[in-house]
Amino acid sequence: MSNQPECEVCLEEFDEDKHSPRSLTCGHSMCTTCITSTLASNKGTLLCPFCRIASTSSLTSKSAKDFPINYSLLKLLQPASPKSPGSSHESSSTKEDEEALQRIKQMELDSASAQLLTCDDHLNQLLQQKVLLNAQQKLLDTHKRKFEDIVSRHQKLLALTEKQVIDAVQSVEDLLSKGRLIQTAIKDNIDKLDESFKGSGNHTVVNDLQNHNDSLFEWTKETIPRQDSKPLISTIELITSATSKVVLSLNGLATSIISKRDDTSTSKRDSNSSASQGIVISNSSQNTTRYSNTLKQHSEDNISTHDDQIQTIAKFLQSSTTSAEICNQIGPSQSPLGASSLSTSPQITAQELVTILEDAEIRGQNLYAILDKKLLTDLKLSKSGVSRRAAQIKVVDGLTLLYCLQPDVNLENSQKVSYDSIRHLIPNSGAQTFLEVCWTNKLRGRIIIKMYRDTNRGKQFNLMCSGELGPSYVGTKLDQIRAVYGSYVHGGNYDGKSGKALIADLENGGNCSHDMKDGIVVGSNKSTLFTIHHKSASYQNTMAFGEVEKGMDTVRFIPKVSDARISNCGLILEL
Repeated sequence: MSNQPECEVCLEEFDEDKHSPRSLTCGHSMCTTCITSTLASNKGTLLCPFCRIASTSSLTSKSAKDFPINYSLLKLLQPASPKSPGSSHESSSTKEDEEALQRIKQMELDSASAQLLTCDDHLNQLLQQKVLLNAQQKLLDTHKRKFEDIVSRHQKLLALTEKQVIDAVQSVEDLLSKGRLIQTAIKDNIDKLDESFKGSGNHTVVNDLQNHNDSLFEWTKETIPRQDSKPLISTIELITSATSKVVLSLNGLATSIISKRDDTSTSKRDSNSSASQGIVISNSSQNTTRYSNTLKQHSEDNISTHDDQIQTIAKFLQSSTTSAEICNQIGPSQSPLGASSLSTSPQITAQELVTILEDAEIRGQNLYAILDKKLLTDLKLSKSGVSRRAAQIKVVDGLTLLYCLQPDVNLENSQKVSYDSIRHLIPNSGAQTFLEVCWTNKLRGRIIIKMYRDTNRGKQFNLMCSGELGPSYVGTKLDQIRAVYGSYVHGGNYDGKSGKALIADLENGGNCSHDMKDGIVVGSNKSTLFTIHHKSASYQNTMAFGEVEKGMDTVRFIPKVSDARISNCGLILEL
């Protein structure tokens, strides 16, 4: 065996040809053959097999010749000693040793290559796991934000519900306090009646009143500390029943007193010998009658004053056993939320709509305006094939958007109002519309357009944005048109036949002469087609009916894409 330096990868001795030593960036050396094979197996990337540092030369070159020769190792090479003629046995041993050495070198080379490939596989697996972990982290963050939003909405709803329950309980307690005052007054009156009629044979009526009063006292005593709805309902019903019994008993007592007075008057006429006694009895009976009538009138007044309130609270508590149901059933006139399933009022004010929207947001629900054929008939815009549809109402960027009417909308877990009840919030003149533009199936921007004045072209544009007559701009394509007088975005072909007009006499309303500038919206006199100018020449156009207030950056970007479409549209409500 010679003492020549050798490559630590293939274990071949360095020479000045195929196994010449070449230096890596990290300072280690490999032979030319090993560098070439490593570059080929790793697709041009050379990682040092000893320290795993990538050599900078491999980033710009894919040849082993680009790595510098290690001349220090070349100097250590000793010239091979001349072979002396020896025996055939010595030659055979040397050949076997060389073959064994080659086998060992090949095994080591295969092992090193396998280790390099295994490390690369592990690295790729780690990179894949990193991508998966990043995706899971994003999903976790999304769920976390949704959960925090739900918690926030439920906290607001809980606070409002607690306030409603506290107010309801306070109202019941106030009524019970008034009931206790009535109870005390009845008790005092019973005591006075008992003293007045002691020994006169009216103990049965007085005892009945006393029994009713005791029952009322026990019911009040047992129920006031409780605050759940069922005992309160029972208490209110018992108070009402007991008070009615008291009135009946007092009526019977008054009748008995009057009867005794009549008997006394009769005996007075029949007996002249007891004149003085008759006068005393008559006076006593008259005083007692007046007192009884006064007591009866006082009791009936108290009952008529509080009976309606008691019955209202009882019905309310019977129909609302949970906090959420209480908020739902109080109604817009009493509840700060103004929750309503389907508004039956002719019109909903702007403030009422804001309240309903806030309530829907707290409850995590959508709000829809329902349109049926009746509204179209009232507007004299009836058209065959138009059926019941719904339009979503949503607040976006501080604007209240009334989206285009759509059929077959899933209205489950949503609040609903009549389309007719909110339509007055759309101004007849100077209305604002919006177009949501998408390409590559993704929303890219929202274009807000304001009408100049009340023209038929503007009315038709509003109808196409709202979808009240059926057709709409939803799903229509936007194209770029270049002309000698400027460039503009062209759209509105909803039927594939140049957009059949919805309103006759589109010239009605006069010509709106405007200097052409960026954002001018021009309509056709024969169809639903429209154009939005974004590079206009110096001239005037008489067919303009509106102007872009916001979203010109989206308009200018439309010519750069080929699949721009109107994904949704609608009107902006004035609140």
